Amino acid sequence: MNLSKNNFDVLFKIILLVFVTYFLYILANIAMQIRDNADIGRYQFHSEERYILDTKTGIVKKYPLP
Repeated sequence: MNLSKNNFDVLFKIILLVFVTYFLYILANIAMQIRDNADIGRYQFHSEERYILDTKTGIVKKYPLP
């Protein structure tokens, strides 16, 4: 009886370790996606003007017309 309890404890610890590792992996992926998508919506421009506003730095830049 004691042997099966030890086996269950070891198995439980391994499963718990795998779960925590997977959870941290998912959190790291979410953090990388947030970092990569941080620049979306950063620039604002109007079609009738030739200027782009960088909302992160507050600098207004002129862009060439195609």
